[in-house]
Amino acid sequence: MATKMVTDRSAEASLVDAAAKTFLREVSPSLDQTLSPLLEEGESLPDLTLLPKLAVRLVDSRLEQLIEADKANIDAQAALIEPRKRRDDAADGLSETLFGLRDVARGLYGRKMVARILPGDQTIPRRPKALLHDAEHVLERLLDPDQNRPSHKLEGILIEPGQLAVSLEPAKGELDLALGEVDLKSREAQITQAAKDEAMAEFSTAYRASIRLLEALSSIAGKPALAERVRPTRRRKSAKPEDEEAGTEASPDEQGEATAATG
Repeated sequence: MATKMVTDRSAEASLVDAAAKTFLREVSPSLDQTLSPLLEEGESLPDLTLLPKLAVRLVDSRLEQLIEADKANIDAQAALIEPRKRRDDAADGLSETLFGLRDVARGLYGRKMVARILPGDQTIPRRPKALLHDAEHVLERLLDPDQNRPSHKLEGILIEPGQLAVSLEPAKGELDLALGEVDLKSREAQITQAAKDEAMAEFSTAYRASIRLLEALSSIAGKPALAERVRPTRRRKSAKPEDEEAGTEASPDEQGEATAATG
């Protein structure tokens, strides 16, 4: 299903088509009458009916490009859902592992010794990439032979410092893999978003130019009422020069949709 931004542009393309039909039916004869007396010997009027037809084709072509770019972006965004879920699940698993390791380390070595294992203030970060960074740091400390942490025996079980890393390594690896997949899919989504933005800009350029063309021809033909009808509604609401482009500007939520973070 197309995004609202694209369905709105479909409506604008329909406006160009309707305006062109009005031009061919009501304006073209008057335009010929207006311009014919200005011809000099040997001159003839070009086929002015071709201009609105080409304008419609141009806008329709740009709309098709936009629709395809929109579909590709929707698919790319959908492809991010599962990798993000795997990333979040892996982050939860690694976080639980680190919390458990911290509690075990406190029981074995005491709070002061834990500072040699857990970086910083011994808190567990929430953001997946920060969590992965801390897990890698913890592994380095656990496997560092220079840390000089004693072994402990609990109820007949000998616990070596390196054993604490056993459960951490796979949890870290799973998050690392999930983050890599999310980064890859995010880059793909960013590429499709850029293509969509470009297609949107090309459509807007074609739309504005076509509307202005039909508006100008209607004015030249002495049909100011038709020229007024051609103008997009939002342009008719204001006579200020700076509002001339308002007919094709995106609304605030449409702009947000176009630049959403994909990471």
